[in-house]
Amino acid sequence: MTTPELALAIYGREKQIRKTLEELAELSVELHHALDGRGDSAKILEEMADVEIMIGQMKLLYGQTDGWKEKKLARLEERIHGAKPATRYDWSKAPKWAQWAARDADGQMAWYTSKPISLEDARKEWQNWPYRIDWIRGEQSCILDAYGDWRDSLERRPE
Repeated sequence: MTTPELALAIYGREKQIRKTLEELAELSVELHHALDGRGDSAKILEEMADVEIMIGQMKLLYGQTDGWKEKKLARLEERIHGAKPATRYDWSKAPKWAQWAARDADGQMAWYTSKPISLEDARKEWQNWPYRIDWIRGEQSCILDAYGDWRDSLERRPE
């Protein structure tokens, strides 16, 4: 008997399904940590190994995924080769003058002619006003009341 077969025989179907869910959740947590900057590659690899072990047991219970896997990979390949670069905003609706888009603190999206900066950053820039001719000409965009990390919403018009 293989180790996965033995684990199913000893612990049973229900317990191993629950264990699979647990391992998937632990991997999910580690991947979320990777997204928010707290990621640890070693922990992610460890949780991936646990998930792979449990997937092996699920294959014993439910069968092989080869047919499904090939269909899903073919669909992914089609998407990759036919995909346009992802954008946050529908640039077909943007005014011709718009070169940037972002959301302010209340979630409202706005178009900008130049890369916007926060009001706080603008105040700092004004201290160096002789060197900022774009401010005098009104060419610099400014996001008012930009709390939090509004820069995550910032996007330049695609080429």
